[in-house]
Formats: sequence, structure tokens, C-alpha cells
Amino acid sequence: MLESYKHFREMTNENQKLYQLTDQDLQDIQQCLLGILQDIDQYCADHQITYLACGGTCLGTVRHQGFIPWDDDVDICMPRKDYEKFIEGFTEAFGDRYWVQNLKRDAKYDLNFSKVRKKGTVFEELFETEPEKAGLFIDIYPLENAFDNSVLRKLHGVLIDGLLGISSCVRMHSKWQKICWYTEEYEELQKGLQIKNILGAVLGIIPLRWWLLATEHVSEWCQNTQSKYVMIPSGRKHTFGEMCDRVHYFPTKRMPFAQLQISVQNHPVEHLKRLYGTDFMRIPTKKERVRHSVLRYALSLEEAKRETEWRDYDRSE
Repeated sequence: MLESYKHFREMTNENQKLYQLTDQDLQDIQQCLLGILQDIDQYCADHQITYLACGGTCLGTVRHQGFIPWDDDVDICMPRKDYEKFIEGFTEAFGDRYWVQNLKRDAKYDLNFSKVRKKGTVFEELFETEPEKAGLFIDIYPLENAFDNSVLRKLHGVLIDGLLGISSCVRMHSKWQKICWYTEEYEELQKGLQIKNILGAVLGIIPLRWWLLATEHVSEWCQNTQSKYVMIPSGRKHTFGEMCDRVHYFPTKRMPFAQLQISVQNHPVEHLKRLYGTDFMRIPTKKERVRHSVLRYALSLEEAKRETEWRDYDRSE
């Protein structure tokens, strides 16, 4: 139920409807992302906000001391209170330079994590809700507290993942036209996704935004900032797959990342084992590597206006 978008991303290397990023594109993207990350890092230091690398960025830090060579984004997380403080303050401080997309502040946005996007760049993915804001981005995930009581922790996690699953179905139904266009050469995949589409049509009687805000609200239920476990429900493995002992996360430490020093978990290996398995240091084959489903890419709006080879598709919902 929650893995559909993983399947879409696994198709990026062979789907000719997408913009195929070159090695030079990736180098340019990563340099731009370093600039965004540097601004975020400095802002957090100036305002006593805790952040730490997670997901592929944490893996890149440990395995490559920088970006995974084929990676085209940056993933960080923040404890919920720091997350809310950052979204509010960074938007005001850097509104001339970045879009900050966040569920609570943006009525069109449909994800339970935030994006800081560079204005004047173009990085439009298949399921964008606001193509006019679709610049190069850093993903920011809220890090939530988990209940110490094992029964409450289990019930809380099941409820969150249930809401995430419902949101995924309703979101898929709302984007079904684009999905059909993207998967028209993958008949079996499209048939499998039809179940989610039907569920989304039924559950979509209640608007997607309601489900998303309910997920956000329930995720914040545990207010114990000293709880034994923390979790990233909106992460790639969701609530239970992204649950880890707090002492593996805090206190954070600094590690080299390309030309920068960034904050990471106190014991990042534990985080990486949960996400990627014990062989996370193994370099995946080219077929195993995953990129975003990019429709349009440009480092500047001027370059975008000159581009003539972008794929045409129906943007309607």
C-alpha cells in the first residue's frame, strides 16, 4: 500500500517519458544543493535548531563523505518542535531565495514532510502539485516521539501507518490520469495500482487534505521529548521501519559532507542498518539505483525557456 511511489522511482532509469539526468546534470544539481544545505545549516546554528542528515544523505555521509554519486536531493530531519520553528523562521528569513512547501502552510501541498526549494531553478517531478514552485529541493522530515508504553507505541504506529496508507490511496486517485500516462507501457503494474485507485475513489469522499492533516496531528501525539524511541513516520520505511532508540540519534555530531560539515546521528550506523540492511556499505548495481521521476530540469529559468525537448503531458488532475 505504501510502496507505490517506490515502484515509480524504480522505473526512472528506463522510462523514456522522463528527463534523463546526465552525469553533468547531477554534478550541477549537487553543487546547488550544497548551497541550500549550507544556508540551512547556518540558519539552524544561528537559531539553536537541531537538524540531522537522514536517509540517503546520511548514507552518503558515512559511505562517500558526501553525496551518493547518483543522488539528486538531500534528506534531513528535525525534532518536531525544531521542525515547526524552522519552517516559520526560515520562510521569513529566506523568502526571497527559497520556496518552503509545508502541509500546514500550503493548501495545495500534499506530503507529510516539507521541502525547501531553490527559486529560479526547475526540478519538476511527476506528481508535483505546484509546478511553478518546482525547483531543486531539500526534503525535511519531522522526527516524532514514540510512546514508552509498548501497547500505546504499537497502537500509535498502526494508526499513523493506516492514515498514511489512506492518504496514499486518495492521492493516487487524484493523480490517476498522470499515473496512467506514466505507466501505460507497464500493464501489470497499472493493474496492481488500480486497487489503490478504487480505494482512493471511495475514501476520497473525505478530501485528501483532511487525511493528511489527520496524519500530521496523530503523528504529534507523544509529547515526551525524552522518550526511549523516536521515529520518522513520513520516511521511506514509515513508522516502524523508521523507529530507532533516541540515544542512536542524540546528541548529534558533525561529519564531513563534500565541502561542508553537517549534523548527523550520534550513531548513524544504526539508522542505516534499519533503512538499508547490514550491507549498506555495498555499492548497488546500476539497475538498483533509484532517482526521482523528473519531467523537467533546468538550473535557471532562462535555461528553461530555451529548452525545447521537454516532454509534453496533461497537467490536469
